[in-house]
Order: sequence, then C-alpha cells, then structure tokens
Amino acid sequence: MLDACRLTAAEARESVGILLFICNGRGRGLFGVSNHDAGIVAQTFGARPTAGLFCNGEIGPVGGTTFLHGYTSSFGIFREKVAAQK
Repeated sequence: MLDACRLTAAEARESVGILLFICNGRGRGLFGVSNHDAGIVAQTFGARPTAGLFCNGEIGPVGGTTFLHGYTSSFGIFREKVAAQK
C-alpha cells in the first residue's frame, strides 16, 4: 500500500511531510520492535519530516460505513502545491 502511495506521489509531486497515527496495540508487542511503522514509512518515502501520535482506536470507513478499528495505522502525505497554469 505504501509503495503505491509513493509511486503516486512521485508521479504527481514530491511529498514534503507525513503525519502518522498508530494504534497503541502496534509496535514492540506486535512486531518485536518499537518503531516498526515509522521505519517502514521512512524506508518507503525516504527522509521526510514525519510527525504523529499513538491512538487507542482509529475511526475509518469500510464499505461506506464508519467503524472503530484497532491495531491499525493511518497516514497522511503532504505534497508540494502545484502552481496554477495560465
């Protein structure tokens, strides 16, 4: 999923920052290392400013209905603004 986002970002415009929201249930207990998600994002997008927080459940859609999810991570990518064409 991250590779697809990276390719889309590269085709459109360069990513300039990332927000990462991670469930408290992830990390060392699930992956054996405390920085798994941040490491994968850094590996995929390279050195980008990244900020975020730990959550106790994430809200998101599945098939048009909103659910409370657990053991998930969500991220947002900030990209450079495209100049308006004249």
